[in-house]
Amino acid sequence: MLKIITLIACFVLLSAPACFSDIDTDFSTSYVCTDLGGNPRWSAKAIIKHLKDDPDDIFILTEDGIGHYSGFEDEVSWASVLRFKSTKDIIKPISVEKRVFNKAKELLVIETQEFDYIDKKILCTKKDKIKNRETTREFNFSSDPINRLVLSLCAETIKQWYHGKKSGSINR
Repeated sequence: MLKIITLIACFVLLSAPACFSDIDTDFSTSYVCTDLGGNPRWSAKAIIKHLKDDPDDIFILTEDGIGHYSGFEDEVSWASVLRFKSTKDIIKPISVEKRVFNKAKELLVIETQEFDYIDKKILCTKKDKIKNRETTREFNFSSDPINRLVLSLCAETIKQWYHGKKSGSINR
């Protein structure tokens, strides 16, 4: 089921032209993820800002969420930041950082992804503060890298932004 949802999200993301360079205002949205029974698992808010003074024409997507997230038994909260470039044809992720916290706001995990378009590599790092363990993996890519972490931060936000909404709320 997750593969089907990811495939649909990829199709939506890749079928909509992602031309954000004309956007002058921030875009915000919120969403709720439910289980198969319709019970809320987590909710999040996201904001996309265009760094107009940046010479590389960078966009920042921030997501703050709370709830029962895969891989954690208790309720957690998180803050994610995606830096990306937007061209007429594609969104190019540059870096992603996600910090996950417990109810006491203690840092549990930091996940990062760095995209290198010259060497065609993605460097993924996971720092588990509870187990005091760090894992690093490097992946090669030959075409544009779109992955689940980037999709979870972008897909619904981009779809709404593309259709002209400046803010809103969705349930999925």
